[in-house]
Amino acid sequence: MLRRFRQRSRELQARLRYGDEQAKKETDELLKRLARMGLLQKEATLNDVLALDIEAILGRRLQTVAYMKGLAYTVEQARQFIVHGHIMASGRKVTIPGYLVKKEEEGSIAYNPYSELANESHPSRPMIEREALERRKVEMEKEGGKEDEKRGRQRMTGRRGR
Repeated sequence: MLRRFRQRSRELQARLRYGDEQAKKETDELLKRLARMGLLQKEATLNDVLALDIEAILGRRLQTVAYMKGLAYTVEQARQFIVHGHIMASGRKVTIPGYLVKKEEEGSIAYNPYSELANESHPSRPMIEREALERRKVEMEKEGGKEDEKRGRQRMTGRRGR
């Protein structure tokens, strides 16, 4: 796949040097396609296509995106969740870990509502969200406790600022 994109980019660059109008249209189409896939930015050029590496494509796989979103503890667990039908993309169950996630689909990746993992208290489900909430709650309590102590001292001494 990467080889085809890079080869196409080199071919289009050569055709553009000779002022081929069709090559301009094909260049725009190629760049739009790669932007939709999330491999390039919208303002990219053909040189950016040549700079793509395999990590860019591997990072767009459903397996990797599910792991990066915190739906699994490891990439391997994300793969297992996908193969077993626990992950959805764009409202559809996807069972192919190598599925390339488009940029607009990225926000719609979630647990399948018909899966056991849809239950937040499932033991295999990562606790990243819950841990983050608990950490924030503890931090808020600590900050709140400090404020209460400060107010208590102010009342007792009748002073402010110390």
